[in-house]
Amino acid sequence: MPKGDQDSYSSILKALNPATDAPKSLLFKSDDLAVTLNCLKQDFVFLMAGGGFVQDEHGDLLMIHRRGFWDLPKGKAEPGETIEQTAVREVEEECGIRNVALDSEGFSTFHLYTEAGVVVLKESVWYRMSTQRQRLIPQTEEDITKAEWKSLPISDDIRTSCYASILEVLDHFNEEER
Repeated sequence: MPKGDQDSYSSILKALNPATDAPKSLLFKSDDLAVTLNCLKQDFVFLMAGGGFVQDEHGDLLMIHRRGFWDLPKGKAEPGETIEQTAVREVEEECGIRNVALDSEGFSTFHLYTEAGVVVLKESVWYRMSTQRQRLIPQTEEDITKAEWKSLPISDDIRTSCYASILEVLDHFNEEER
């Protein structure tokens, strides 16, 4: 990694240290994103997840409420599974639905969190999906208390109780609509 990138990378690691007052969001530039991402994957526990921006035949969006926040269904990949399979499985499991179709290529968001004192870097690959409206059954063993169909655009009161990475997903797919 070139010296300038190494200095930037060191600054990133310092800002992401959970012992510091880490920012809620961090935007950084890299001359080679693949190299920077590979370095981050070496310095943190790395997890892959897949999820969906799922709409029914009316254009309503499937959202879940988990741990006090509105979220989109997603989850960790299982061994031997493609990320597309992960995304569909997690949507179906977390919301108790079936017959979900992938309607787009995936795009990724990244976020960090601390679990049992370990910093985890999670890449979530998101897909536009569709299904027929059906009865939703939240997966309570995953701390999901609600699964609901929401009208688009998502209201400000719901947006203010979403994680920044989820807002990025909402904005990405809403921008595609325009």
